[in-house]
Amino acid sequence: MPVPGSLERSFSVAYTIHKGRQRHQRESRRKSSIQCQLNPQPEQQRSVSPIPLKECLDLTTTRRAALAAPLVATAVATVANPARALIQTGQERDSTRQSQNAIDRLQSRVSTFQLGNGMKWIVLERHNAPIVACHTYADVGAADESTGMTGIAHLLEHLAFKGTRLIGSRGFERESEALDQLDEIFYALRDAKVAKNSKLVAKLVEEFARAQEQAAKFSAASQYGSLIERQGGVGLNAQTSQDSTEYFVSLPANKLELWMALESGRFMAPVFRDLYAEKEVVKEERRLRVENSPYGRFTEAFTEAAFPGQAYGRPIIGYPSDFEKIGRREVTDFFTKNYTPCKLTCAVVGDVNPVEVEKLATRYFGSWKTPCASPTSSSPRSYSELWRTQDGWDDFAASKPPPGEILRMSSPAQPLYMEGYYRPASWSSDDPVLSVISDVLAGGRVSRLYKRLIAPSRVLSAECLSSFPGDKFPCLMMLYASPTPGSSSTEKLAGLVHDQLQDLVRQGVEEGELVPIRKSTRASLLEALGSNSSMARILSTYEATAGSWNRVLEETREIESVTRDDVVRVASKLFTPSNRFFRRWARERDDASRDSGSRSSPVILSAMLLDRCHRGKERTLKSRLKHFSLRGQIDAETQKYFSEVLALLETIADDKEREALCASALEEARGKELRLASHPSCGRALEKLIQSFDAARLLSFLGQCTADFASMAMDPSASHVAEMMLGSLSEILQQNGGDAGLISSIESAVARISEVLQGSALEVMGNKYGSHVLRKFTLLAAGLVETEGKDGLSRKLGRMDSMAKTCECIHAGFPRILKQLTSEILVACKSSMSERRMDQFSSLVFQTILKALHGTGSDTSSAIATLLGFDQTEMISPKVLERILELMENQNGSHLMEVILQVASNEVYAKLLEEIFKGNLKRLATHQFSNFALQTLIAFARQEDQVSLFLDELGKDFTELIKKKRAGVIVSLLGISRLVATVICPKCASRDTLVLRLLHLEGHDSDGKSGRKMSILGCVMLQILFTFSQDCSQQYYKSFSVLEMTQILEAIKDKAGCHVVEAFLKSPASPKQKHAVIERLKDHFAVLATDTKAHYIVTKCFEAANLKLKESIVMELIGVQNDLSKSRHGPYILGRLNVAKYEKAPDKWRQSQQTSHAHKEDYEKLFKREQPEHHGAPRRKKQKYQ
Repeated sequence: MPVPGSLERSFSVAYTIHKGRQRHQRESRRKSSIQCQLNPQPEQQRSVSPIPLKECLDLTTTRRAALAAPLVATAVATVANPARALIQTGQERDSTRQSQNAIDRLQSRVSTFQLGNGMKWIVLERHNAPIVACHTYADVGAADESTGMTGIAHLLEHLAFKGTRLIGSRGFERESEALDQLDEIFYALRDAKVAKNSKLVAKLVEEFARAQEQAAKFSAASQYGSLIERQGGVGLNAQTSQDSTEYFVSLPANKLELWMALESGRFMAPVFRDLYAEKEVVKEERRLRVENSPYGRFTEAFTEAAFPGQAYGRPIIGYPSDFEKIGRREVTDFFTKNYTPCKLTCAVVGDVNPVEVEKLATRYFGSWKTPCASPTSSSPRSYSELWRTQDGWDDFAASKPPPGEILRMSSPAQPLYMEGYYRPASWSSDDPVLSVISDVLAGGRVSRLYKRLIAPSRVLSAECLSSFPGDKFPCLMMLYASPTPGSSSTEKLAGLVHDQLQDLVRQGVEEGELVPIRKSTRASLLEALGSNSSMARILSTYEATAGSWNRVLEETREIESVTRDDVVRVASKLFTPSNRFFRRWARERDDASRDSGSRSSPVILSAMLLDRCHRGKERTLKSRLKHFSLRGQIDAETQKYFSEVLALLETIADDKEREALCASALEEARGKELRLASHPSCGRALEKLIQSFDAARLLSFLGQCTADFASMAMDPSASHVAEMMLGSLSEILQQNGGDAGLISSIESAVARISEVLQGSALEVMGNKYGSHVLRKFTLLAAGLVETEGKDGLSRKLGRMDSMAKTCECIHAGFPRILKQLTSEILVACKSSMSERRMDQFSSLVFQTILKALHGTGSDTSSAIATLLGFDQTEMISPKVLERILELMENQNGSHLMEVILQVASNEVYAKLLEEIFKGNLKRLATHQFSNFALQTLIAFARQEDQVSLFLDELGKDFTELIKKKRAGVIVSLLGISRLVATVICPKCASRDTLVLRLLHLEGHDSDGKSGRKMSILGCVMLQILFTFSQDCSQQYYKSFSVLEMTQILEAIKDKAGCHVVEAFLKSPASPKQKHAVIERLKDHFAVLATDTKAHYIVTKCFEAANLKLKESIVMELIGVQNDLSKSRHGPYILGRLNVAKYEKAPDKWRQSQQTSHAHKEDYEKLFKREQPEHHGAPRRKKQKYQ
C-alpha cells in the first residue's frame, strides 16, 4: 500500500542510511558530522540515579554515575574500523579542519572566574536545550588521609547527600542533641573495647543501639535527593578516588539557583547524619569486595606492596582496624581541614549566562571564609606549576620496593598475573608518550597484546592501565593477564607479556600503529561536546589539576605529536628490570575442579580493574577511552538513524509498515547490539522495536545478544533492553503456550542465556542493574511474573516489598533450566554466602530464587539449607546459629529470612523454629530489622503449639515491645491467636481504658488522652480483636462501649480510628453494647452525614441500631436533606436510610424496617453457618502457580 508523504520521506532516509551508508554523499556526511559537534542534541537521562558496576575489585565508591560515556563514541569505531573514521586523505583534511573549527568555537564559549576565597568556577554556554550540568571537583581524596584513619574520604561520599541543618531533619535542635549523645556513647564504647572491658562493652552496645534509634526519629536523610528529583534533577551522585572526590547532577536550567543553595549548604553547613549506619554499609561492602573476593584481596596486597608506607598503598575503602575507630569527630576534622574553598572547582555547563552564574556563586559561596590548607605537592597550584616542566623520572626512585619480589596467593579463582612499571605523575612531560604506549599495547583490537596474544589464543585476556591507582603522584603503568582455560602457569604468562614489552623497546613502533591513536584522541574530545555532564567533568578536572581547562586541548595536540622516537625513548626508561614490580597467584589445585565459589570471568575482571583505576579521576583522554571501551558508542549517523526509527514507531499504525521498519532496524543492529543498547537514545529505540517484534525476530535479536547478555545486564541503559526482551518472551509464552515448536525454540534461547549468566553469576547478581535482570530471568525460567500488591499495612510496618507481592504463573516454565541456574548460583556463592546474603542486590536474587523454587519440595529445602549454611540432617551448630541471628539483624538479611519462612515446608519451618528462633524471640522482637522476620514466622505458624510457644515466650514482654515501637509482633500474634484475654495492659488499673490505650498506643499519657493522631498499629490490633467472639474479646467490646461521646467522635474523624468504629459496629459485640455507642452519637448524625470522610459511619450505625435508634438517626437527617442531596455521597445515604419515605409515611417506614429485620433473622437462621474455630495460623491462600 502507498505510504503517506511524510512517512515515505522518513522511510527513504532510514533506507538510505541502512543500505547505502558508505555511498552516502560526502558533503552531506561532513555537514551532518560537524553540525552534530557544534550543536549537539540535548542529553536524555534514562534513570534517576545511574549507578555503575559494583564489582569485587571496585573499591573506590558505591554510588558513581557513568558519566564520561560520550567521550569515546567515535573512538571505538575508529579503532575497530578505520574505514568508517574518514581514513581517506581528502576526507581527513576536511575532518581535521572542521574539528579544529569546533574546538575554536568551544574556546569562545568558556569563561572562568575565581571567588575571593579561592574557589574556582568555569562556565560553558550551550543554549541548545534548557538543561544544565553541575560538577564540583574537590581536590581531596583517599591519598589525603592520615595513617591510621583510612576510609574517611570514601565514607564522606556515602554521607554526601544526607542533608544539612535545614534539609534532612525533623527538628535540628533535638536531632543535634540526639547525635551528640550518640557520639558520646560511641567514644565511650571505643575506649571500653580498647580496655577490653567486656561487661561495659555489652552495656554500651545496647545503649548505642537505643541512641541510634532515637537519632533516627529526627532524621529525614532522603529529603535532599527527593528535593532534587522533584525539581527535575537526574544523575545526582558522588565518587571518590585516591586523588579527588566529585559531586555532580543535571538539572533544568531554571533550577541553577536551587543547586547553588543546596551545594553551598552541603559544604558550609553539613550534617553527617546516619554516619554509623553508613559505616556498617561500608563494612559489608569491604567484606564483599575484598575479604571474600580473591581478586580484591590480591589487588589490595599488590597495591600495598607496590607503594609501601605511601598514600597510594592504602585502600580507598580503608582498613577495618582504622575504620572501627572513626567517629563523627574524626570525620568532621577531616572535612574541615580538607574541604576548603581553594580546593573546590565547580563547572556549570548548559543553558546559562556566565554573568548570572558569577552573581549566584558570589551570593551563595562568597561568605565562605574557611582558611585554605597549606600548599602541598598535591595542591592545584604546585600541580599546575609542574605541568610538563619536568619528566619526573627521579621523583620515585627512593620509594620503590626491591625488584623481583614475588607474592603468591592460592585461590580457586582464575589465575592472574599483575605486573607494574613505575612511572611519573601525570604532570610529567612524558605523560602523553606513556598514554600512547598504553594504547599501542592494549588499545583495542589493533593493539599488540590483542593481535599477538589474545587473537591466537595464547592468553585469555591481557590489559594495560596507563596509571594505577591514581596519577597525581608517581604511580604504576600496570599490565595484567589471565591464561587460557586449562593452563595455570603464571610464569609462562609473565614471559609472554614481558616479550611484548621488550619487543617494543628493541623494535620500536610502526607509524601505522600511531595513526589510529591520534585520530581516536581527537575524536574523543569532539564527541565529548555532545554531553553536558562529560564536558562539566572534563573542564572542572583539568582546571583543578592542570591549572587551566585549556590543557585538555594541549594534551590532544601533544598526543598527536608523539613520534616513534619518543615511544622508544620512554619505553627504554619504563620497561627496565629495576623499574619492574610484579605479583602472581596460582590456582588452588586440590579444589580447582570442584569449587567455583569465587570464580570470576577474566573479561569481567578487566572491566572491573579499568573501572577501579579510572573512575575517580579519568584525566587523560586515552584513559577515558580505555575505561569505556566495554560500553558501546555509536557514531552520529547511526544515532540519527535510530532516532528516526523511534519517531516512526510512534506514528506508524499499519502492521506491514512496522514490520518493514523492524526488519530494516534489526539488520542495521546486527553486530553492534551491545553498543546500541548501551547508548541511551539508541537503547530506547531498541526497547520500542522489541515491543514490535514478532516471535521470530525477537528470537533472532536475542540470539545476537546472547554472548553479551551479562554485560548488557550490568549496564544502566542496556539493562532496560535486556529486561524488555525477557518481558516480551514472557508475553509470547503466555499467548502461545500450545505451540510446541515455538516453545522449543524459546527454551533453547533461554538455555543459552542461562549458560552466559551462570558464567558471570557473581558479578551480575552483585550489580544494581544486573541483579534486576537476573531476577527477571529466574522468574521467566520458572514461568512466573511478580505482581505488585497494595498492602498498605505491610508498608506501614516496614515490611519488605516482597511481602506485598505475589507470583503469578503465566506459563509452564523450564524446570530443568531453572534447577541448573539456581544450583549454579548457589554453588558459586557458597564460599562467600555470609556476605552475599547481606548484600542488597544479591539478597534480592536469593529471594527470587526461593519464590521460583517454591512448591518444588526438596529443591526449596535444599536452597534454604544452602542459604543459611546448615545440614538438613543435623542439628544447627551454635556457630551457625549465631550467624543466622546476625543475618536477621541485618536489613537485607531480614528480608531474605522473611521469604525463607514464607516458602519453607512444614518440616523446615519446624526445624527453624525449634533450633533457631526458640529462646531468641525477645532478642529478635526488639531489634529494628529482625522483628520483621519474627512477624513472618508468627504469621506463617502451622500448629497451635507453635502459637502457644510464641505467647509463652513473648507474652510477658508485650509492654516492653509496645514501648520500643515493636508492636507489629503483637499484631502478628493477634492475627493468628484466639488466646488474647489479657495480652494488652494486663496490670492496668481499669480494663475500661484498654481501647483508649490502644487507640493512642504510641502517644497516650497516663490518662489515655492524646492530641495527636491515633496509632495505626493500635487501630489494626483493635480491628483484629473485633473479629473475635465474645468469649475472647469481651473486655475490649466492653471497653469500647463505655467510651465517651467526644472520644468516639475523635475516633470517627481520625483516618485510622474510623476503621475501628466500623469494625466494632460489625463485630460480634452484644446489641446492647453497640446501641450504647450509637446512643452517645445522637444529635451528631446530621454533622457526620455531611462530612466527606466520616459519612459512611452513619450507615454502619443505622445497620447496627434497633428500630428506635434508626428512627432517631433518620429524623436528624431530614433537616439536612437539601445539603446531602447536593453532595456526592448524600443521595446514597438518603436512599439507603429511605429518609423520603419516613418523611411522607413514618408508619409505613417503621413497618418496612420491621419486616426487613424479620427477614434478615430468618435468613441467618436458615443459611448462616457458624465459622469453625481455627487454631494457630489461618490457612494460607493457595498460590496461583501451585
